[in-house]
Amino acid sequence: MGSWLVLYGLLDPEPAPLDVGEVLFEHLTIRGFEMLEITLDDTRRRQAVDFVRDGLAKGDLTPVTDRTFPLDAIADTHRHLEAGGLVGKVAVAVPR
Repeated sequence: MGSWLVLYGLLDPEPAPLDVGEVLFEHLTIRGFEMLEITLDDTRRRQAVDFVRDGLAKGDLTPVTDRTFPLDAIADTHRHLEAGGLVGKVAVAVPR
């Protein structure tokens, strides 16, 4: 009871499904979020960067990679991104 539902991201053009009964009975607070709230505020951006840097250093945050492509397959990378259904980030390996 008294939980928050935070909506983030617009990759799927379909409206997010919402069970109005669950909102009412669980006393949910709904909040939209977009990155500009943090990236345009110097203090909040610095706090976010520190949080991520510390989490990675301590092992509390583990990035999820959907797939890694070589640089010479950049067209395949774009096709994979446009197909959707990703879980994690897509990386491009750049040779040294």
